[in-house]
Amino acid sequence: MKLDQEIIKVEILVIGGGLAGCMAAIRASEVCGSENVLLVEKANVQRSGNAATGVDHTWSYMPEYHEPLGFTVEQLVEDHVQAMGNLQDRDIINTIATTIKDRLMDMETWGFPVRTDGEWNYVKKIHRVPTFLHWAGRDQKVLFARQMAKRNIPVLNRVVIADLIREKNRVAGAVGVGVRESKFYTILAKSTVMTTGGIARLFPGPTSWEFNRATHPQCTGDGVAMAYRAGAEISGMEFLYLHTGPKNFHKKGRGSWIGITEDAHGVPIGRVSEGVDRKKISISVESPGDMRRIYEEGRGPVLMNCSETPDEDMDYMKWALMNEGNVALLRYLEERKMDPKKYRVEFSVYEPELRAGIMIDTKGASSLPGLFAAGDTIGNIKRGVSPGAFAMGWLAGESAADHAKDESFGELKNVRDAIGEKRALFDTFLTRETGASWREALVACQDTMKGYGGSVRYASLLRAGLAQMQRVRRNAMDSLKAKDLHELMHCISALNLMHVGESSMLCALERKESRKTLRENFIRVDYPEENREMDKMLILSLIDGKPFFQWRDPRPVS
Repeated sequence: MKLDQEIIKVEILVIGGGLAGCMAAIRASEVCGSENVLLVEKANVQRSGNAATGVDHTWSYMPEYHEPLGFTVEQLVEDHVQAMGNLQDRDIINTIATTIKDRLMDMETWGFPVRTDGEWNYVKKIHRVPTFLHWAGRDQKVLFARQMAKRNIPVLNRVVIADLIREKNRVAGAVGVGVRESKFYTILAKSTVMTTGGIARLFPGPTSWEFNRATHPQCTGDGVAMAYRAGAEISGMEFLYLHTGPKNFHKKGRGSWIGITEDAHGVPIGRVSEGVDRKKISISVESPGDMRRIYEEGRGPVLMNCSETPDEDMDYMKWALMNEGNVALLRYLEERKMDPKKYRVEFSVYEPELRAGIMIDTKGASSLPGLFAAGDTIGNIKRGVSPGAFAMGWLAGESAADHAKDESFGELKNVRDAIGEKRALFDTFLTRETGASWREALVACQDTMKGYGGSVRYASLLRAGLAQMQRVRRNAMDSLKAKDLHELMHCISALNLMHVGESSMLCALERKESRKTLRENFIRVDYPEENREMDKMLILSLIDGKPFFQWRDPRPVS
């Protein structure tokens, strides 16, 4: 099997059809016309991205709700930094907080059920007052797909983008391959918006099933890797993000539980233990530090006790978990007649992830001309999640459309050799008679990260890990075999994760200190103390193929 060539020209290319990608495509189509926009998705836009099976909450600032509480946008920004760490750009948090209402109101006019029984249904989590809007987001991707179709926005499903096209000092499009059709796509674009989601599967999972992950398993850092290779600035790569949830059922929605998180003896853990309150979610249910402490003190396992949760709140909890996409867990409990009011559900800490990525300004522009980004693929904010996708996706789409008005298409002849090399590589993967599978390559990458770039880090170990990852990637390039197009997609993801892992270890080697936040930590055995001089964002980029580091203070609200 060899790949047929197809060349496409479009004003604005959106890579990734999750929440941010759909928002970017919709806004870009409003500015420059739907015929000038193309969204490319490696799955199907109806159920793609980290929100494929739903999101039940969106943190936001709603003036009519929050102003009577005496709560300001400035306080939300302060609370977000305090909860999620200092190394975030305040102007990005502020931009989301000040524009998210408009996006939610837009979505409501499109038929999204953002209100519950006609009301803004807010609960308290990481901010000082209730800011997390609970809503029935189970089918929001279906609704986005309908809105895209209504606007006649072209969508290319089942195509995985493999690399950006860099012409001189700008991004001029991308190349990709079909997952169903044997095609190699060269897409020339005046503006490109990267919305490929976060970084999952960089480390071995907590169970033997590879796709049992807290984050959508197809979000494999593709956009971060592509942007990094093209020379864009990325940040946050050194920090490991940990989260928690039901043991063996690794899916987001932990904060939807209404109960008390306890040790094996029924003693509450964490900072909230006074009782059950559906409007005030116990942060201990999402605290890896609290859970690990319980095990270290010999008090495990950690269990969720819903015995005191009122029936009305139990129904609400199940509604929230369903809308967050925890359908398999709910079905499992129901089929085995395991009522959470009678059966304490065991919780655990999940595998490390990276919540890091492309650096953008408040309009969604990256450091590389022609490249914009939004959603979980950006690195300036922690826990941007759905509001970050809605708000920054909209702004990135608008900026990309404005940029395209004054830009010209790239010259294919200038990048023909690089494109040809990429196509030849994928043809080689597909035509090799024998070779290594994508699973072997992925395991080699994950084992390298676990052994050298995990929770225990120091200089000699990180240097050894970098050398090992480079060997793993070289071996993969020389031996990978894809039996079909689906396996080729997984080969591309594995190679991208290797670049992500390498950049993570490079940044870990550069940051010579240790520091912790609620869910992220960075521990250097050889630098065990926090260094206030390094209370800055570490930015990595490739210049002439070599890593280049910059340190800068988080941007304030302008």
